[in-house]
Amino acid sequence: MFRLRRIFYIGFFASTSLVASMCVLHLVYFFSRDHRFVGSVDIFMSRGFLVDTSACKIPDLDPFDPSIADAVRKRGKISCLGRRSVTYVDGTILRINRTRIEEELHGDFKYCRYQTITREMLDSDFAFAYGELGESFDHDIEVQDEFMRIYCYSMSEGVISTTFHAFILPKEDLERRCHQRLKKHLRRNNPREILNVQMVGVDSVSRLNFMRQMPRTREFLLNELNAVEMLGYNKVADNTFVNIVPMMTGRFVEELPWDESMVKTPFDNFTFIWKNFSQAGYRTLYAEDAPKIAIFVYQKEGFHKAPADYYNRALALAMERHTSVWNHKHHCVADMLETDMLLNYVTDFSRQFRDKPHFGFTFVTRLTHDHVNDAGAADEPHVNFLRKFKAEGHLNNTVLIYYSDHGNRFGEMRNTYVGKAEERLPFLFLVFPEWFRFRYPEIHENIRINSKRLTTPFDVFETLKDILYFDGRVRKASVTDRGISLFREIPEERSCSHAHILPHWCMCMQKNVCLCRAV
Repeated sequence: MFRLRRIFYIGFFASTSLVASMCVLHLVYFFSRDHRFVGSVDIFMSRGFLVDTSACKIPDLDPFDPSIADAVRKRGKISCLGRRSVTYVDGTILRINRTRIEEELHGDFKYCRYQTITREMLDSDFAFAYGELGESFDHDIEVQDEFMRIYCYSMSEGVISTTFHAFILPKEDLERRCHQRLKKHLRRNNPREILNVQMVGVDSVSRLNFMRQMPRTREFLLNELNAVEMLGYNKVADNTFVNIVPMMTGRFVEELPWDESMVKTPFDNFTFIWKNFSQAGYRTLYAEDAPKIAIFVYQKEGFHKAPADYYNRALALAMERHTSVWNHKHHCVADMLETDMLLNYVTDFSRQFRDKPHFGFTFVTRLTHDHVNDAGAADEPHVNFLRKFKAEGHLNNTVLIYYSDHGNRFGEMRNTYVGKAEERLPFLFLVFPEWFRFRYPEIHENIRINSKRLTTPFDVFETLKDILYFDGRVRKASVTDRGISLFREIPEERSCSHAHILPHWCMCMQKNVCLCRAV
């Protein structure tokens, strides 16, 4: 039996202004169907609605609601204090950091040697191989390998740094294949625009926690990149895997089909959206950190063949197993934050293929996965990534989809109403090139309208298809469609039932119960 503290029942309301000004909103049915909730119901103040349509009202909760105040703590910047690297990446050049050698090592440097890291011929997401140590070098060199481990030595032959690097290198066979496929795509589909796509995901960060812990990143997205924030973005299932699959395939996991009896079945033969982009002549990237709990690997078989043209898993495995380079609770590889390494890889990919079609799928996990407050440490690396991405001009012809899979699923905050609600409402931002809204004002207006409609990962999938086959036409959406492209106005009457969101995950108020504080 739940106990409602210092409140009494008013009844059904007909006016949202009444709700905003007088009432404390609460979904009684929401708690009754969540078997994990134990204890009394917390009270929270409504600030109105994020989504306010005839079929869906999602309350606008305060990210600093008093009911969660004791659980909210801001985590600051992480400083990586490992041995400083003597080398750094500059395009396809591995450079020696002469300034660091002179100022920090006082000239005590002799040479470096590197080993390649590959998964070629291994046909497994659980294996990688080191090459032999190469010849010594004490100067900048042009590299021919994507991933490497580098040892640098002092004058007395002692190791002064151990570093891992990733390079985005042009591949002759790939370029030839992309050229042929792009010509076919242009001839067959006649797209009006060729837009690059970069999808950057952040694990376990709700929209509310994004506001609390990553305010600089959110401010940059909204004020500097003119991002559209999808306020009614509702997850469709529990954890990462079952929300990413709908986003990347337009299907629920069981519709792939896949179930837990298939843990030894690789995902190579399933049709993920990056394959569509690849067939259209796009270069593709797939990047993750935290290889032990990666989306398609945790308690699963992963991919036998690399799912994308540029795939960092071999490097991630090699770093994971070289335990001596890690510090600061497994977030830093020597003097580099792992999150920065991954985001640099994304930037290098866009830089290398600035003038060629490309699609990237990236998911950043380790820094934000375990604790709700850890996301505070992600604010600086993510805002720095976005700032550099804009400054280098990558957004001039790229759609950036910046998203999360769900909110934090564990911890003390999860035992409150606000914690339960926000876990179902991850963040989603769309950033389009500046010219897009002027050239296609009706489509951009639809996206803006949809920011206050109920949306799901299925809609992201349909949007990706519209980007790939973009013809500039404005189409009408059907409320009966499970997934609706965000280029089309989502019908006002859309409900969780229409969007195939089970009641357990649905944040739409189905019954407008108004509970007000006793006076």
